[in-house]
Amino acid sequence: AYSNSSVKKIYNLKNRPRINPLIIHYYNSKHIQNDVTIDERFLKAYNRIRGASKNGLAVVPVERGASGGSFIKIPPQVQLDIAARKKIIVDEHSGRILVDALLADEQSTKMNRKINKVLSAK
Repeated sequence: AYSNSSVKKIYNLKNRPRINPLIIHYYNSKHIQNDVTIDERFLKAYNRIRGASKNGLAVVPVERGASGGSFIKIPPQVQLDIAARKKIIVDEHSGRILVDALLADEQSTKMNRKINKVLSAK
């Protein structure tokens, strides 16, 4: 379907539970481990992507039409697919998972609240 686009793989998640890839790195945390259930293959894929990147980011937002990992332009149709949040789309050039900027901002705010809550409890 996307033979000439900058998409390497598209994983269709229609019949699978939705995962928020931005909070996967908190999976090993004792504070959040009981709240999150993640399929083992997604966790392995995330750790592989994170280990392969130079700065440790496995999930990057699409800002101003370009990937946050490779800074190469993403086609408009693929940007719509990313914004629809029905598939996990991997950037062909950097190998990172792409999310829309709005989702990245929402999750960043949620993570900051959780971190502040944990730090204030100590």
